[in-house]
Amino acid sequence: LADHVPNILPPKHNLQRINYMLNSVFKSQTWSEVYLVWGVEGIDQSGVDPNDFLTTGAPVWDPDFDIDLPETQSHIQRVCSQVLTQRV
Repeated sequence: LADHVPNILPPKHNLQRINYMLNSVFKSQTWSEVYLVWGVEGIDQSGVDPNDFLTTGAPVWDPDFDIDLPETQSHIQRVCSQVLTQRV
């Protein structure tokens, strides 16, 4: 028996790249990297190739988001504190 499954697709094929990402880049038993973002309504994906997982689009900014408001800053501080104490 082989030690590993041979690649049947070229290395730059989307499925091979996804397989690499899932089994190498995102595989971890001990940690996760998380990004928290505020002030973004969504992502504009117009013109983005759905097969290119490295291209996500452009942020659509929330015009009502105001980082200067004390309640916004308190909320962000609370969420960050909660995230830092989470254990899976």
